[in-house]
Amino acid sequence: MQQTQSWDHVASWYDSLVGGKGQYYHQHVIFPSVLKLMEIKAGLKVLDLACGQGAFCRELVKLHAKITGVDASSRMIETAKKYAMGVEYIVDDARTLRSQTDQSFDRVVSILALQNMDPIDGVFSRVRDLLRERGTFTIVILHPAFRSPRITGWGEDEARKLQFRRVDRYISPMKIPIDMHPGKGTKQLTWTYHRPLQTYVQIAKENGFVIDGMEELISDKVSEGKHAKQENLARQEIPMFMTLRFRKSV
Repeated sequence: MQQTQSWDHVASWYDSLVGGKGQYYHQHVIFPSVLKLMEIKAGLKVLDLACGQGAFCRELVKLHAKITGVDASSRMIETAKKYAMGVEYIVDDARTLRSQTDQSFDRVVSILALQNMDPIDGVFSRVRDLLRERGTFTIVILHPAFRSPRITGWGEDEARKLQFRRVDRYISPMKIPIDMHPGKGTKQLTWTYHRPLQTYVQIAKENGFVIDGMEELISDKVSEGKHAKQENLARQEIPMFMTLRFRKSV
């Protein structure tokens, strides 16, 4: 039985973190990649799954697309509506999307959200139903090979003067608790679900999608100081995020 995976309990904190325009990495790394792969044109109908407080929805509005934002958190949707800007916002579960009718959208997008949902088979199934012919589903996830919380981390090879990314586990799926306020004495947990890349590919294939676009996204920040060279090299070579575009097959 599916349980609603709402972020109601961290909605206020999340809005203070992300704000109306998104965090640094949203603005400088993620949004540009997603917009390039989505190929937005004026008048296209777009669904943003797990839209949070609507930061990416408002980017899409600038391109004169017709936007619907869906999130399981009523508090997130309330916050999104306060920002306004011509978006239809709806409280709904991304795994069932009962509020939407079939073949309603040209594009569907989900940014840093699928990793917080389980199961995700229903997401791909419903998205395929909602997309028009040749429509696309673009997702962003933390890079599953390098950035999954608790099972990857930074290390330093002093002899070779290199910073590296340690990977403790990869193939096995895992449910990982995330404390949204570490060190503050009061725990507010959300959950992330590590899955190897093959899981996303297989579920997409089973639901009638083909992958026709991908980007592995690196940080564009620059370090200074004693270890700047090795830190900057590591940033340039070890991606933070992965963007995948799935196209509905005929």
